[in-house]
Amino acid sequence: MPTSYLPKFRDQRILVIGDVIADHYIRGKVSRLSPEAPVPILQVEEDQWLPGGAANVAKNITELGARAELVGLIGDDEAGVRVKEMLAQDKLLKPHLIVEKRMPTILKTRCVAQGQQMLRLDREVVGAPSAGALKQAEARIARLMPSCDGIILSDYGKGFLEPNFIQRIVALARGNGVRVFVDPKGHDYSRYRGATVLTPNQGEAAQASKIPITDLDSLNRAARILLKQIGCEILVITRGPQGVSVFPKNGKSVLLPAKAREVFDVTGAGDTFISVFSLSLCAGASLSDAAALGNLAGGVVVARHGVATITQDELRAAAQKDGYA
Repeated sequence: MPTSYLPKFRDQRILVIGDVIADHYIRGKVSRLSPEAPVPILQVEEDQWLPGGAANVAKNITELGARAELVGLIGDDEAGVRVKEMLAQDKLLKPHLIVEKRMPTILKTRCVAQGQQMLRLDREVVGAPSAGALKQAEARIARLMPSCDGIILSDYGKGFLEPNFIQRIVALARGNGVRVFVDPKGHDYSRYRGATVLTPNQGEAAQASKIPITDLDSLNRAARILLKQIGCEILVITRGPQGVSVFPKNGKSVLLPAKAREVFDVTGAGDTFISVFSLSLCAGASLSDAAALGNLAGGVVVARHGVATITQDELRAAAQKDGYA
């Protein structure tokens, strides 16, 4: 049963590398329009900050009982301070954040009324960081890698994970015998060549392969193109209501249907999937069992509002409900 691997999560240490984001939620109620302009007035009731992007992946890892090392960039600003404060509260998470003074901390502010998102404000500078920042990050990665069981590259397309940097990480990982799991972005997946596992969603896979995915035949063709392009061992395509499809480089594909659940918010679902999937494989789960657990976890978090994580107990309960345990 997939849940038999959950106790082994506590023995795993995962190195998460990627775009660190501060997620800011302003929640309240709307009952009238502004007299100044035809826009709703949000009566603020709650102001919430959460770690997002690669930091959310690291939080998913620790919520599941494993240890996480996080390498990423923040700016010399209030949002960066808030990220450090949030991460410092987690005893299982050790952040290694490089301050890049010429770039702000990536900040996403969401205005939410009655559970519905009204507006999102993004504050960011997309682009490669300085050579000095990358050198610091690479030195820390090289020091941390030998003690880690797996690496997750959480690429939100903000510039930190530039192609040459990715290839140096992959080379270091191969030299240490550590698997690399990638949540990709962009249209050119050759930048991830040599990684162990890629987990795009169906839309991303269609864009990267240039194959419109409309049925199982086109899904299989897109997967084979990407496997050849990337040279990875396993391609996992998350398909939302259609579930998850797993394509190993050698062997038969695995198709797992999604369990029917009401979807409130898909924010962070990919972070949760790759966290559970990678932890499961590192803990010794089979490919199909790891995909089943990741599929279950993703189904749980989309039924929640905002960026979400999942605990072992919640995952075990979902597995029991769906007949896995």
